[in-house]
Amino acid sequence: MKFSIKVAAVLSCAVCAAVLCSSYTSFAETTVSTETEQPKARVFGDDVKVTYRGETFVLPINKDGATGDPSIKQDDYNFDGFSDIFIKTASVNREYIGDYWLWDDNAGEFVFSQYMAIENGRGKEMTIDKKEQTLHLTRNSKTVYYGWEGDAFVPKRAEVESKGQIMTYSFDDNYNTVLEKREKYDGIRHETVKELDTGDYLRVTDDAVEYMKGKSVIQSIPVSDIFPDTEPLKYSSLPAFKDELYGIKLVRMDLDFDGTRDLCVCLNPREQGGKPKYAYYLMNTKSGKLERMEKLSEDGRMFTPDPFEKVLCHVETKFNEDHSTTANYYKWEGDKAVLYKREEGDSEMTKVGRYEESMRVYRIDENGNEKLSRT
Repeated sequence: MKFSIKVAAVLSCAVCAAVLCSSYTSFAETTVSTETEQPKARVFGDDVKVTYRGETFVLPINKDGATGDPSIKQDDYNFDGFSDIFIKTASVNREYIGDYWLWDDNAGEFVFSQYMAIENGRGKEMTIDKKEQTLHLTRNSKTVYYGWEGDAFVPKRAEVESKGQIMTYSFDDNYNTVLEKREKYDGIRHETVKELDTGDYLRVTDDAVEYMKGKSVIQSIPVSDIFPDTEPLKYSSLPAFKDELYGIKLVRMDLDFDGTRDLCVCLNPREQGGKPKYAYYLMNTKSGKLERMEKLSEDGRMFTPDPFEKVLCHVETKFNEDHSTTANYYKWEGDKAVLYKREEGDSEMTKVGRYEESMRVYRIDENGNEKLSRT
């Protein structure tokens, strides 16, 4: 009997007996390869037992983070004409996690694929495309296609659907995204309508947010400079999913109403104990680069642009007995956003069981002095 084990170990006689005597819990879902003979795999206790070419192989089941009984899938995951094994052990956020074991015809055994263990040392269940020879994974609105370069399993391209458009990205040598194509997409008919200009875009790298045009880096903003008072934690991220690396979200919006798209960077609430933090950058039309808005970024709160009144507004609601709400309004004076109005509202329960609302409006002068203008 031949064993293929991720961490080499010799099973004791007692463990062997337990494996052989235990009953299996599931069979492989599919058996696909160009060979006439197919591996027969099933779960026995803490292992998967595979019978193939007259021999038996025992593959250990990694139960770290297991969310249910393990199951098996078989397919030719590296497109070499031989059926391989994927052992599923957990489901997290609708993604199946497990381990890939690929048949090595030279060694005559199934070998654990470290290259396909693309996140935290574990593999992800992917959809296989035999014609294109890729495997793809969809997370939120982003689909990444992986393929083989020799023994390396690497991202080949990514497609992102957003706001009626589909963006197609390639990857550079550091697996950073490069926008190749932007298309208008009909979500009802599920087809592209026309190709658009790629324009400018943003990407997250290992240590920066970069402002891009085509393949050119126009500006690189270190993550440490975006939130200087907070050190964002670096999360483990899938190759080609670096936008999740620091848990930050990039939002383009016209903050100063000049017709150009500026930038809001939101830091994941996990970094702030559940409270998001925001930083803001204006597009300088002369230099073509983003410039930090120090005052609003130091404030760190979420501001929403109102294109009709041409003001920035921050609303804060406190769910106390009075259900109080405070709205701060900023207007532009030159290149600075200046606080000029604050509204405070309360809702108080009356004796007859109805809410009675009150509103106070304060005006703020150029020296920062407040004056009650109306109630």
